Amino acid sequence: MADRLRDATLHSAVTVSTSRPDTPPARALAPVGSLGDRIANIGVTVVPLLLLGFAIYIAWGGTLHWQDLVVLAIVYVPVAGSAVLNDAPSTARPPGTNLPDGS
Repeated sequence: MADRLRDATLHSAVTVSTSRPDTPPARALAPVGSLGDRIANIGVTVVPLLLLGFAIYIAWGGTLHWQDLVVLAIVYVPVAGSAVLNDAPSTARPPGTNLPDGS
């Protein structure tokens, strides 16, 4: 009996509110297309490339040589090419499916 009373007390203490008090703004980031958004996009695109170039500059002649660039080209080109080709939309359709225009 005491357990039922305790459970009922715990459940009755919980209130559910359907109103949303002080909701945060819908977007905490800079608005899309604003100056801050464009600067952030440029930063996350350009800075890593600059850092990669700086790392190559520092490593050149020590741990990085022209042979490494040859290996990179031999491995990178086929892998990147196959990733692009595998991601391309296929024009082949399974039998029995209609084209998007309904034919």
